[in-house]
Amino acid sequence: MAIPIDILIKWANPGKSDNSKITYDKLKNIIESKIDGNYEIFLQGSYHNTTHVKENSDIDIVVLNKNIVVHGTYNGIQGNLDSLKNYKATLFSQIQRSQNFYFNLGNKTIKYSGNLNYVPADIVPCGCYKGATIGSEWGTILYDSHSHKYFINYPKQHYDNGVLKSQQTNQNFKKTVRMFKNARNTAVKKGLLKTEDIAPSYFLECLIYNVPNDCFIGNESQIFFHTLDWLNKNTVMLKNMKCQNQIQKLFGYEESNITYNKWNVSDAITYINAIIKLWNNWGKIWNIQLQMINETA
Repeated sequence: MAIPIDILIKWANPGKSDNSKITYDKLKNIIESKIDGNYEIFLQGSYHNTTHVKENSDIDIVVLNKNIVVHGTYNGIQGNLDSLKNYKATLFSQIQRSQNFYFNLGNKTIKYSGNLNYVPADIVPCGCYKGATIGSEWGTILYDSHSHKYFINYPKQHYDNGVLKSQQTNQNFKKTVRMFKNARNTAVKKGLLKTEDIAPSYFLECLIYNVPNDCFIGNESQIFFHTLDWLNKNTVMLKNMKCQNQIQKLFGYEESNITYNKWNVSDAITYINAIIKLWNNWGKIWNIQLQMINETA
C-alpha cells in the first residue's frame, strides 16, 4: 500500500515559521549591537530555503566576517587562517549572556538552545572563501575546532538555485524536499532507518535537487512516486551528482584538512531503500504499530 495522499499533502507543508523569524530578528539585533567592522549577517539552511519541516525547526544564522579572506590554492588554502581559527571564540565572548540569552560553544558554531518563545539556533562564524581557479565563486569558510578542518560552503548559490528549481517545477521542488524529509523522520520512527543522520537535511535537499524537473509533475502522490522511482533507477548516477550550489560534489569530496561535505553513496542508497519500504509497506507498518500500542494499553 502506498503512502496515502493526505499524509503526503501534510508532509508537503512547511513547518511553522513565526518563532523562527522572531528568533532571527532578535539574535541578529543582539549580534549587531555587539560587533563592529565589516560583517554581513544572513540566514542559511532549511528555514531560509523554506524546506523546513515541523520536527526540524532550528535556524542557521551566518555571521560573515569580510575582513577574513581565505583563498584556495592548488596546494591547499592561504589567508587569514589564524583569525578564522579564533573567530568563533572571539564572537562568543562578545555576545554571550546578552539580554538574558545564553549561548554555548560548539565545534563549528555558537549554539542557542531556544525556549518557549524562540527556536534553537546555530550562529555560524565564518570568513570569505574563493577557490583557486579563474572565475571561482565566493563562498564561506569556517573552522571546526574539534576536527581541525575547514568547511567550505556556498549558501547564497544554494538558495538561488533552489528558487530557480522551484520556478521551473511549478513550485513543486521545495514541497517534494519537505515530503522526503518527513518521510525520513517517519522511517526513523518506524525502525526503517537507524537515525536521521543517515540522510542529513542539507544533503537530502541536494539529492532531490538532482532529480529531473519532469518528475515534479502531478499531485503529491505522483510527484513522490516519480521522484523515488527515478532515484531508485539511477543510483549509478549518485557519485557524479553535485550539491545544490552546483559547485561542490555531493558525495565524499575531501582534500587534506579542507572538507567540502561528508555524505556517502552507501548512506544515500540506505535512505532510498528505506523510503521504498515505507512506500510499499505503509499499511503493514501502520497496522503493526497500532497492534503494538493496543497490546501495551
